[in-house]
Amino acid sequence: MIDWVDAEMTKWGECVRGGDRNLGYPGSSVEARMQDGQLTQSKRKTPALVYLPEEVVRTEEIILAMPHELQAVAIVAYTTNGDRHEQARILSRRLGRTISKRSFVEKINFLHHRYEAWSQAMNVYQRKLASGQAGAGRTA
Repeated sequence: MIDWVDAEMTKWGECVRGGDRNLGYPGSSVEARMQDGQLTQSKRKTPALVYLPEEVVRTEEIILAMPHELQAVAIVAYTTNGDRHEQARILSRRLGRTISKRSFVEKINFLHHRYEAWSQAMNVYQRKLASGQAGAGRTA
């Protein structure tokens, strides 16, 4: 487990669980779309109607860039109650196949490493954008 990733994902999960009452997402959130079976890797077409901290929006962008199964792992691990064993059962139902607690924990660790890689790539790209170097070196 990567502690800083866990902290960012936990904050995201708290916002998602909060719904419209707190800092949460409206029905167009990753969680709501997954529950409705409408989860895709496309970016949100309309902005959220509530205030969301930038790091929470960034976390969702990273999650949306991941394969469907890792999106499901993030949603179950950070937005549902219960211990890892119960969460593994929830993920099993959502994916339609058996996931052991051990496998679920391994998937969370993999999720953390993928999240870290995406986050670092986004940081590099944002620095390039800020310095005017984004897209440099491409030929038409």
